[in-house]
Amino acid sequence: MPENNRAFEAHAQRTKRVASQVRSFYDRKQPFRIFHGSTSSTRSQEQDRNKMISTSDFTEILKIDPEKGVAIVEPNVSMEKLVDATLPYGLVAPVIMEFKNITVGGGFSGTSGESSSFRHGVFDNIVNSIEIVLGDGDIVHASRTENSDLFHGAAGSFGTLGVVTKIEVQLVEAGNFMELEYRAISGGPEAVKTIEAYTADNNIQYLDGIMFSKTSGLIIAGRMASNPPLSRKISKYLSRSDPWFYVRAQEILNKEIPGSNGKSYTEYVPIKDYLFRFDRGAFWGGYYAFKYHFAPFNNLTRYLLDDLIHTKTMYTALHKSGLATEFIVQDIGFPYSTTPDFIDYLDDNFNLYPLWLCPLKLNSPYPLTPKGKHYQKDNQRVINIGVWGPGPRDRDDFIAANRAIEAKTKELDGLKCLYAHAYYTAADFKHDFDLMFQNCFKFNPSDNIVHQMGKDFQTEFEREWTKKDSWIKRHTPQSQRASPVSDVSDGDDSDDAHDEDDEHDSNEATISLLREQLAAMQNMVASISGNKRASPKASGSKKKSKSGSGVMSKPSKKSGGVSNTSRPTIKSTSKPKKQRLVTYDEKQEISSATENMSAEQVERLTSIITENVAKYKDMAGDDVELEIDDLPNEVQHKLLRYVRSIFPKAEPVEMDANAIDDDYEPEKPSARSGGAAKKKHKPMKKHEQEDRIRQLKEQMAAMGDKADALDGGGAAPSAARRTDSSDDDDSESSEEE
Repeated sequence: MPENNRAFEAHAQRTKRVASQVRSFYDRKQPFRIFHGSTSSTRSQEQDRNKMISTSDFTEILKIDPEKGVAIVEPNVSMEKLVDATLPYGLVAPVIMEFKNITVGGGFSGTSGESSSFRHGVFDNIVNSIEIVLGDGDIVHASRTENSDLFHGAAGSFGTLGVVTKIEVQLVEAGNFMELEYRAISGGPEAVKTIEAYTADNNIQYLDGIMFSKTSGLIIAGRMASNPPLSRKISKYLSRSDPWFYVRAQEILNKEIPGSNGKSYTEYVPIKDYLFRFDRGAFWGGYYAFKYHFAPFNNLTRYLLDDLIHTKTMYTALHKSGLATEFIVQDIGFPYSTTPDFIDYLDDNFNLYPLWLCPLKLNSPYPLTPKGKHYQKDNQRVINIGVWGPGPRDRDDFIAANRAIEAKTKELDGLKCLYAHAYYTAADFKHDFDLMFQNCFKFNPSDNIVHQMGKDFQTEFEREWTKKDSWIKRHTPQSQRASPVSDVSDGDDSDDAHDEDDEHDSNEATISLLREQLAAMQNMVASISGNKRASPKASGSKKKSKSGSGVMSKPSKKSGGVSNTSRPTIKSTSKPKKQRLVTYDEKQEISSATENMSAEQVERLTSIITENVAKYKDMAGDDVELEIDDLPNEVQHKLLRYVRSIFPKAEPVEMDANAIDDDYEPEKPSARSGGAAKKKHKPMKKHEQEDRIRQLKEQMAAMGDKADALDGGGAAPSAARRTDSSDDDDSESSEEE
């Protein structure tokens, strides 16, 4: 891609516009924020369009130089756009974050890492130079040799030192495929040992891991390959018919190498599929979205709802719904020596699985970086642990849980990433600064310039600290739930950043989410009410059959680990004249069979529904509320015939107590263990049904009030893992691993 003078000229005009706006704020002594168009932060944010500068139109790839092995891009170029532009040259950036819409600017300013970071460090380590607009409007070029203090200071600074407008990124040779080796491990100590062994193998280019429990997990090592051997399996992860990566990894652990700690399994993945393997489902965050909406979690539902479970869409929903204030989202790096201790702590106190393990190389150029008792000069690596899952519903308990994690992080010399929530008290915050000043004055003589700059900074800090109480009054908990700005104009005047249509669209998105939740609860009320009146029996059976949970679900069970709640059925009122009704047992047969189908078989089953039921013709993922009892009886018979053509003796499959995916089919119990008999599921008693209906109706009423308020123009509820850029506060930050 040769240099495009016209593209550089347009870039220069955009940069001058931003510089002029920054200068205007500087002259007025008015603080401002940077808006990128979207966010990957989970923090709540207040935004005033009169106090923001938009860089949402800085989205161009200005030049790719294969000879020098660099790409010159604007900060809002996404990871996917960068990969798509460089792969045709056989090149790729050494560090590519796993979500498609994380941006280059976000990666530089937000301390972003990925599975190749054990070799290359975080993303800013593969950046050669930047163009940055300083706080007074000056446009400055900075690199490791020019204005190096500014270059290193801006990296990971979340945009606080200026507005980055251009970035030069390193590129390396790319293979067509990734050869992945999945190695089973039995716990934290073995995970660390295995990571160290792979790190010593110079052929390994990518490395991370997943813990499914305290004693079970995988370390996944990758190396680029031109083409796989013909005998090797190729797995893909980007299309709606592909599995989610973590679901596939769990399947490998449970089926390919069950109970085989230290043994491995190898497969090949197209390079782009590997780089963005976690984009669908946001690692496993999408699982909680299914369960929150009472949706079955299996191949068919993931296929149908694929448009809704990509990371960018999920982050939008997270912000609009306010759910970010109920989910623990933390990425914390620990020395190798304390990583097992933190895993044990999480298991004892939270039991949040899976956990992501990502080793990171700390090739920091900062000699004054604090080094705790666990620091090892010759092994400057940490293991980032991704902790993501639902926390306590009570707000005080939720804050206490996060503060407990932060306290344990400090105890174990961990380093907490800042894209997520922070719950430090004012006293904690000031203590850190006091310690920094103390060290500055202790280790720098009074005539040293660093000592004097520390004194000046301390004076400014103390002056600002006196404003703390008034700031807290202005930032009450209610303000944290204000609606984030939905869009900013890409035009020359960023003061015209947000128009009424965009704000209306934000409210419409929130209303849609609330309506979906209402519909799910109404379905539950209808199902429970129907069960109070009658419980259908299987043909020829004297016992009550198990209640069906829809085409896409399986029988409920007593579950350990992550909950596996399925959406209940809706009773059908249609009664065929000639065909007998499909029994509950047969519906369960259909449900269980879908969970073991191949992608092609799932598509065929879907086509049976779309070809025979008018309202499902388009099968739009955000419109489908699919339950087997909603389908005409003749369609149910067609589904049953199709299922039996594939699985002649299909039976409901009980799910393993430790499994997370509804599609997981456990190994059959050995003769020695005898195996537990399948449990029959008792219907709810009358008082239990009435209590559940009452609870659901109360929630429905509350949600209806929310939706009505939004419909009338009220503010959307807001909450503070990643999209086009990470932080709409004052940064180009992105996801930080």
